Amino acid sequence: MVYLDTGPLPDGTALIDTFPPEARRHTERQVEELGDGWRLPMPPWDELAQQASLEGLGDDQLRLLRSKAVAQPFGTYTQELRPENPAREELPKLGILCSFSVDLVQEMIASDNPLTRGFVGPGWRFVDLPTGHWPMFSRPDDLAELLLGLLPLGFAEAV
Repeated sequence: MVYLDTGPLPDGTALIDTFPPEARRHTERQVEELGDGWRLPMPPWDELAQQASLEGLGDDQLRLLRSKAVAQPFGTYTQELRPENPAREELPKLGILCSFSVDLVQEMIASDNPLTRGFVGPGWRFVDLPTGHWPMFSRPDDLAELLLGLLPLGFAEAV
C-alpha cells in the first residue's frame, strides 16, 4: 500500500472530520455555492497554497495542474472510511512524504498525534520526496522511480 503525501485515517473517520471548524464550514459552503451540492471545486491559488504546499511548482506546472484539475466529489470527504479487508494489516506500507519530512512524521507518531496513529504497526517504511503536495507535477521522474522500485524484479523492465 502506498500513501503519497498522506496517511491512513483511523477507521470510521471521514476526511472532513479532520478539518478545523472554520475550514469545514468554508469547504461545505464552496460545495453548496460552487459545486452543485456534491462537488468540491478546485480553489483559487492563494487558497490552495494555504491548504497544501505548492512547493516545487513553477508557472508551467501550475498551468498544467490547473488545466487538469476537476471538481472532486464531496463524498470522498464525508464518507467514513471503514476498510474491510483484514489482510491489509499484513501488506507492506510505504509513506512517500512530500510536504512533511520523515523526521517530522516520526515526531508526530512519538507524540501520539491522532492523525498519525495509522502509521504505527508492522510493515511501514517511509521515504522523503521533498517537494510540495503534487510530486506528480513537481518531481514526476523521482516519483515514477520510487513507484517502479516497488514492482517485482522483471516486471519493472516490462513497463
